[in-house]
Amino acid sequence: MCRVVPANLRKIERGETQPGIILAIRLVQAMGEPVGPFFRNLAEQAGIPLFIPPGSTDKKHGLSEMPCRYRELSNPRVLFGRWIKETRLAHGVSQRILAESACYHLRNMLEVEAGRREPGVMTALTMVCATGCDVVYFFDTLAEAVAASSNSK
Repeated sequence: MCRVVPANLRKIERGETQPGIILAIRLVQAMGEPVGPFFRNLAEQAGIPLFIPPGSTDKKHGLSEMPCRYRELSNPRVLFGRWIKETRLAHGVSQRILAESACYHLRNMLEVEAGRREPGVMTALTMVCATGCDVVYFFDTLAEAVAASSNSK
């Protein structure tokens, strides 16, 4: 269902490895859990702080039109990269601040935003929290795109 080798799934379950964000979304969907709240709870349990940009009132800003705008993209990794970039820009967060917040090398951050690299689940979660975007909304929206891309194959 999730296209993961059982041995790798066992490593994920034991905490020996971290899945990429797209696989993590597929795993949550396969369990029948609501995706957005799952990631919000994960952020809270991990103690990942939510960055609130000064003067920011709309936590969804930067995402409202993305599903329509990127409907032609079938690769969720590319969608994540574009959404994290647009969300970062909408909230006035620099690439350097976002990379530092996620303990991620700036070069890797550039690759994520370009859709050439998929971050691990905790890195992706930290990135979303660092933008100040509503975590539930971001991941629910991304989960819809992941499900749509899986259904189109």
